[in-house]
Amino acid sequence: METYLFSWENVSGNDNERLLKFLTDDLNIDWSENADIHKSDDNLSILISKDANTVTIRMDEHKEKATLEICDIPIYDLKVKKENNKLRIYVETNYIVYRDKEYTTSWISHELADEIANYLLKKGFCVFGANKLGKWMKEVIRSEDTKNTVVVFAQDVAPDTVFGDIGTKPDIDNMGATVLIRQYLDFCGRVVWIGDMPFSYQGKDGAKNPEELKDLSKKDNSDRTYLKRASTNVLSVIPIFLYAPRRPVEITERGREWGLGTVWSSLRPIVIDKKTMELTKYLAKTEGLMAGFPIKYKKRGLLNWLKRNVRRIKSVSISVAELGIGAEADENKKENPEPECYEEYASAWFKNFNKKEPNSGFVRIWDFSPSVITKTMKEELYHVAKHIINIKKASTGARLISFIIDSIIVGLLGLVFSYVLCAAFG
Repeated sequence: METYLFSWENVSGNDNERLLKFLTDDLNIDWSENADIHKSDDNLSILISKDANTVTIRMDEHKEKATLEICDIPIYDLKVKKENNKLRIYVETNYIVYRDKEYTTSWISHELADEIANYLLKKGFCVFGANKLGKWMKEVIRSEDTKNTVVVFAQDVAPDTVFGDIGTKPDIDNMGATVLIRQYLDFCGRVVWIGDMPFSYQGKDGAKNPEELKDLSKKDNSDRTYLKRASTNVLSVIPIFLYAPRRPVEITERGREWGLGTVWSSLRPIVIDKKTMELTKYLAKTEGLMAGFPIKYKKRGLLNWLKRNVRRIKSVSISVAELGIGAEADENKKENPEPECYEEYASAWFKNFNKKEPNSGFVRIWDFSPSVITKTMKEELYHVAKHIINIKKASTGARLISFIIDSIIVGLLGLVFSYVLCAAFG
């Protein structure tokens, strides 16, 4: 998606304000307010300066493209178009990093969020605050330009501007596919999330920490901010509170393809659901000594059904009334399900929401609270954001072998099922 910035002829002049606003709002350059703007004698460069800080925009001699430099370091390639006998400057806004100092964050500190935003800025990303991000999402959806766009959240509390008007308090528990960010995913956008559980909170302007978002005593619609089940309802995944990870995560082969290499101790993984593996790809896995569930769920699959109904092994379950996603209801409806032990979960994952565009979807990595983010981690985050999935079509022979294997497995499961029923009921 291309965004018009300014007319070259109107700098220095009427478009000075547009240029400075772009530097402040999109590039997160705080010092640019009231900066000096000078154009070179050959009319091929614009210098924006204040004290020792400089931004230079250089146009090539053919006047077809321009480069934006910050302190003499090339950052952006800008497009130059001749329209109505004027040179108009455009920037591509396909790659966005969300960073807003007026909105709260959770496990990712403001200092680390700044590090991430500044690193991605130098890689060609635009830095958008809450208001601009919400407007941009609506614009790319409306213009059907979501394909090949990416939003990296440098802070792990999504702002209210990407949820839209949720409504009254009862709507919070049922919030899901109606919110703006889910529509962006459905329309082939990509989101990269780090830190705390996705969408645990809805960030509000002026709230400095997540505890303020939990305060339901305030009268300024603060009851809309703590979104207990939004992670499940928006993304259709089952999150886990991992109390004691047994060891650092294991990066899967697919995770290495995405560029992951650094390990961490997982705290907010999701249930590995084989039923949805077509849409959800696991990039890193972990095993927990003990894990709890913010919601109740009942494991699916024949073997788990046999465990529950024949061997009488108890498990926790999701309530249909709570989630409305077609899960099997729990007859006991326990409020505090028993914790699971020694289970394997997905700590990093990618979920596609639109099969027509397999590179679009929600990417989740680093489900922990980092004290430091290394240079290598920043590079990995960048590679994850820009990763292109190579679609491999299976050959006819491979599909035939897969069909035969599936048929054998189904047959064996049928025999096991018959044997267990005979043993159970005599």
